[in-house]
Amino acid sequence: MKILSLNIKAFPFIFSIFSSLLKNSSDRMRSIAEIIKHSDYDIIAFQEVWSHSSYKVLVDELKELYPYYTKFSGKCKLTFGSGLVIFSKKLFLSVYSEEFEECRGMEIFAKKGFLAVNIIDVGVVINTHLPSGSMWFDPIFGNDKYDTQVLVKMAIGQILRYVEDIIPSYKTVYIMGDFNITYLSEEYSNSLDMFLGNNFYNSLHSPGYVSTVWGEDDKVVDYCFSRNTTVLTNTTNNFGSDIVEHVGLEITNETF
Repeated sequence: MKILSLNIKAFPFIFSIFSSLLKNSSDRMRSIAEIIKHSDYDIIAFQEVWSHSSYKVLVDELKELYPYYTKFSGKCKLTFGSGLVIFSKKLFLSVYSEEFEECRGMEIFAKKGFLAVNIIDVGVVINTHLPSGSMWFDPIFGNDKYDTQVLVKMAIGQILRYVEDIIPSYKTVYIMGDFNITYLSEEYSNSLDMFLGNNFYNSLHSPGYVSTVWGEDDKVVDYCFSRNTTVLTNTTNNFGSDIVEHVGLEITNETF
């Protein structure tokens, strides 16, 4: 079994003034979908699908090959939702999503959180995009400033509480996505301790951890943690810097 985790930066068109990457989002989505259709992925976990039009393009392009997919998470024009979407070749048994209890700065409009899908013959796939930290204008919204470590710890704790309270201990679980945690940083060490304490293990990465963000040689922020199984991850350059900011993370479980 093979899973792709990919942050695709699909923002509403109004944000195109801030990044040239956002200017032809529909074409970018088609390019991403075309690459996926010529791959061997069983499951796709997208982050930053914050544009409904981009979501629609992805669904139109991928639904024949991936007939099971989650709904767009945006609730209204002022909030973009979690930006999390999962596509699968295999049947969904259940779908659950939850917003993080604490968000800061511009992320109050994003409503970040996690998306958990129980997939037949696979287990529970949890897609997430963790908070990126405090913003200078937090006080404008009446918020106290939290540093990134506190926000990340709270978010991971929320995911792990869901796993402990809802998912049977024998069930295979994968937690993947954009963690906004740099490899071997203090945040990474603290987060790893939380996962290890709940019987999760970081993936075995081959040939070794390399950047998961284009143009930044030492920025690893995308991971997969698993329980009751061992997975191998590697980065793929199939999705070029002209269509995404993050390098795709491929997750392989050879026992399926």
